[in-house]
Amino acid sequence: MMLVQSSGSNVELPEELLQVLPSDPYEQLDVARRITSVALSTRVNALQSESSTLRDELADRERLIAELQTQVDSLDAALSEAADKLARADQDKVRTGPSTRFNLQLPIILFIYLFGLRLLITGEFGEGECFSFQCGEKAHQRCVQGANSEFLF
Repeated sequence: MMLVQSSGSNVELPEELLQVLPSDPYEQLDVARRITSVALSTRVNALQSESSTLRDELADRERLIAELQTQVDSLDAALSEAADKLARADQDKVRTGPSTRFNLQLPIILFIYLFGLRLLITGEFGEGECFSFQCGEKAHQRCVQGANSEFLF
């Protein structure tokens, strides 16, 4: 390494560099400008590549969001249908009396199942969380077990 004095400050440069560096200060500035230009161009290319990758990831996530929204809409429709069936069954129960109590269990279980799936997909119901409900005289408890598991009954 050789010590080069520049405007009152000392700069250490390798001898190999000093041998290829022009002696004229203006030519040295031109070499520095070229080196800077190459460095900036390399950095811009790297940032453009990273930006392209991030755009692709964003598009993938937007597609996933659209798919999940479609699933939520489908589950909402099924939930609405199950709620309608439950309301009709409840009206039938009022009209016909307690003998139809066991016929109500299937719509209630379907309603709870679809409601649980909706909570699981929308993230409003976390892993390991449980809820309880009463169906006639029988009590039930349902839990979410694992991020990709089904809603268990």
